[in-house]
Amino acid sequence: MPYSTNVNVGYLLKSSWMVDSWDYEGREAKDTKKTETVPKYTYTYTYMSGSKTAITTYVASTCPGDTATWQMIAYGSGSGYEVWDTKVNGIAYNCSHGDGGVNVSGTSYNNYVYRTLKQQNGTETKEVYKWQYGAVTEDVSSFKDANPDKPYKGGTIWVRMYGNPSPTPDYLSATFKGCIEERDTYQISDYSNVDLTKALDLDIDLVPDPNKPSTQWRPMLHEISFLRAWKPTGGSWSKKKVTTADDYMQASNYGVTMCPSPAHKLTEMTDSELSTYLNGLKAEGSTYHDIGMIWGGRLLSPTGIFASENADLNDTPTSRHLIFLTDGETAPLDLSYGTYGVEPLSERRWSPSSSYSLTQTVEKRFSFACDEVKKKNITVWVIGFGTQMTDMLKNCAGDGHWFQADDASQLGKAFDKIAKSMGDLRIIK
Repeated sequence: MPYSTNVNVGYLLKSSWMVDSWDYEGREAKDTKKTETVPKYTYTYTYMSGSKTAITTYVASTCPGDTATWQMIAYGSGSGYEVWDTKVNGIAYNCSHGDGGVNVSGTSYNNYVYRTLKQQNGTETKEVYKWQYGAVTEDVSSFKDANPDKPYKGGTIWVRMYGNPSPTPDYLSATFKGCIEERDTYQISDYSNVDLTKALDLDIDLVPDPNKPSTQWRPMLHEISFLRAWKPTGGSWSKKKVTTADDYMQASNYGVTMCPSPAHKLTEMTDSELSTYLNGLKAEGSTYHDIGMIWGGRLLSPTGIFASENADLNDTPTSRHLIFLTDGETAPLDLSYGTYGVEPLSERRWSPSSSYSLTQTVEKRFSFACDEVKKKNITVWVIGFGTQMTDMLKNCAGDGHWFQADDASQLGKAFDKIAKSMGDLRIIK
C-alpha cells in the first residue's frame, strides 16, 4: 500500500463504489456581456517547399504528444502587413473523444516550409470572455464498467479548459491514473468524539451504497484541477469563484499533484513477483500518514469492503499484521491537489480557519485511523526509516511495536524482529 499525498487504489474498487459525477476545482469560459473593438486581420498561407502527409486515423486510450516543431526562418513587415516563413518537422496530432476511446489523426511534416501573410483589414467587434474559476461538475460515469460489480476501468474525458477563453476554449484531456478522492467527511474539532456518520472517510469498514454518492469514492483528475487565485509567481486563496483573464496554476503542470504506485490487494506472491512489484515503486508527493493508515486498514480488515476475500475461515481467528513503514515526518502542502481536493478550496477535512493546522489535522486523523485499525484485531507495527520516530508514530504502534532504522541494515533487523514475533504468535495459537 504505497501512499504519499494520496493512494492509488482505484483499480481495486468495484465500479459501483465510485461516483457518476464529481466537482473539480476547474474553470469555465464565461461571457462578460461586454464587447471590444479590435483590428481585423486576414491571413494567407502559401506553400514554399518540403512535404506533409496525413497519418492513418486510429483509436487509442490517450492522445499522443505532438512531436512537430515550428521554426521561423524568415520575417518581414511593412505598413499594415507582416510576412514570415515557417519550417515544420515532426507529427502534429488531432484528437477527439469517441465511444471506443480517443480518435487520433494528424499530419506528418518533413522540412515543410510555408509563408504566412498577415494583413490588417479594418476592425471588428468581439464579445469578451473570461475564465471563471470554481467547482465544475464533470460526468465521470464512463469510467465505470457496465457491470457494477466489475473493477473500475477508468479512462479519459475531454473538457473545455484549455487555451484562450474567448470565445470558446479548446479541449484538454483528463485521464484517470488510479488515485482517488475520499468520500464525505467533515472538519473535526473534537477527536475524542468523532461522528462516523459524517466522517465516512474514517469508517474503515463502510461499504459504499451505489445510491448514496456521499459514501462513494471519486476519481482524481489531475489535469482539471486549478489552484484558484494562484499564479506561478504566487497569490492568495479565494474560496469564492473568481472571474479573470488570468491563467492560474494548473496542478498537473506545477508538480503539486502526484499519484503513487498502484496498491496491491492481499495475495500470495512469489519472490520474483514481489521483487518486480517493489522495484516498480516510485517515491513522489508529500507525506500524508492518515490516508496510508486508512487504506492499509481497509485492505486488511476482515469485515470491510474486501470481507469476501479477508474474512476468517471456518471461524478460525486469523493473525493480521499491518507494518507501517515511513521515511518522513508528516509533511502536507496546502497547494497540493490530493485525496481531499485542494485543501483551502475544497475545505472538506481542513480549512485555513480550522481548529488545527493542516499538519495537526493529518496527524490527529492518522491516530484515530490507527485506533480504528487495531479495533479490527490487527496488530500494528511502525518503522521509521531514516527519520526520527515521533510520539504520534510510537503511540500508534505501542511499546515493543515500533522501530527506528537509520540504514538498510537496521531496517532488515527490524523486519526480522517483526517476522519472529509473528511466527511466535502462530506457534502459540
